[in-house]
Amino acid sequence: MEPGTVIAGKYRVERVLGEGGMGIVYAATHLGLRERVAIKMLAPELASHGVVVARFLREARAAAAIKGDHVVRVVDVDAIDGKPYIVMEYLEGESLADALAREGRFPLRRLVDHVLQACEALAEAHRLGIVHRDLKPGNLFLARRPDGSAVLKVLDFGISKFDPVEYGESTLTDTKHPLGTPLYMSPEQLASAARVDARTDIWALGVVLFEGATGRLPFASVLETLNADPTPDLTDDSFADVVMRCLTKSPDGRFTDVASLAEALRPWASSDGHRSIDRIARIASFEGAEVTLVEKVDSAATDRDPDAAIAFAETDPATTRPLPRQQPDTLGATSSAPTIPRSPKGSPRRAVFASVAIGAIGFAALVAMFMRDRDSQRTPPVTTTHAAPPVPVTASQVASASYEPSAVVPAPSIALPSVTSAPKKVVTPPKPKPSTSTAPAAKSAAKSNEDI
Repeated sequence: MEPGTVIAGKYRVERVLGEGGMGIVYAATHLGLRERVAIKMLAPELASHGVVVARFLREARAAAAIKGDHVVRVVDVDAIDGKPYIVMEYLEGESLADALAREGRFPLRRLVDHVLQACEALAEAHRLGIVHRDLKPGNLFLARRPDGSAVLKVLDFGISKFDPVEYGESTLTDTKHPLGTPLYMSPEQLASAARVDARTDIWALGVVLFEGATGRLPFASVLETLNADPTPDLTDDSFADVVMRCLTKSPDGRFTDVASLAEALRPWASSDGHRSIDRIARIASFEGAEVTLVEKVDSAATDRDPDAAIAFAETDPATTRPLPRQQPDTLGATSSAPTIPRSPKGSPRRAVFASVAIGAIGFAALVAMFMRDRDSQRTPPVTTTHAAPPVPVTASQVASASYEPSAVVPAPSIALPSVTSAPKKVVTPPKPKPSTSTAPAAKSAAKSNEDI
């Protein structure tokens, strides 16, 4: 691809960064963000092989599933003219292979710190059921941070293997396709690349440790890998014991996981390395991560139609689900936000419907309780009673009667919260004057009754 070529209307190719067995890596610029990126393009002669295309795109998935700082960040995945490509963060620095070729060997503390950073990435990958299967100094990149310090990034998950127990056996890891770099491969991987687990990566780390400390490989050929024991050409016997345990022929004799290997390397680690060891232990023991990376690909169908492999990688519904992100704190430790594990047989849509239904039932119950309490506090309704017919009163009875205010019974009233009633004016009738004649007394009594 010529410099200046614009891919997908937003990536301008600048130059070639490197070439490998599966494709070419270009330096490019994102035109919208004006940010430099790296674009890995599948080789044209391999674009017609469906299994190779699916394996190439799976590298992006595997890298995207790992959220730590020690895996190259994937920005985009697409295809142009039938050729898929992966857009990644641009890394400035050099590979561990280049540094080793220049320096010959590394001091143990520096070597161990580099390997521990690789173990951080592998601890998360292994927890997700992903085995790298091609660890070597060329796939360990020493990138430069803004402050100039080095951070190791694990590259090239293109031939990584997903756990068949978790995700099913796949034709992508069939033994008819050569996978890995032979002098870094474990004996069981040389026998069958599809029947390996995380311990094959521990073997490869042992080879990296041996080569970084001595400047040479422990085995000169595949036959030696299968039949010979390496010469422990190491000055530190305790360190040699750790390396030789990694290079045990039987997987059962090696460290069971990278957390165990990291802890064994603690005596030679720096203070930064000690923090890496603690993070690795937390990553390995963290529960609640849930991911689906299904790689069930019909190799015959994808070999016949390469576009089917691209469509599978782009439209497969069983893609990765969000993982609990390990957030670094100010001291370099990590903290995990609590999550609710998802049921293996559950469905996110059903879970949402169930939550809404339960919430609606609870809300209805609260409304019913509120209405019942409000009705119980409401003033009972006023009942109207009909008064008995008036009893005739004679003038003599009125004249002799004495008025008692306490005998007056006020009419019932209803208190409304929003209306303020005016105060009642109580009218006290005047006391009738005594009279000797009957007619004036009757007239006075009538007037008093009217006033009342």
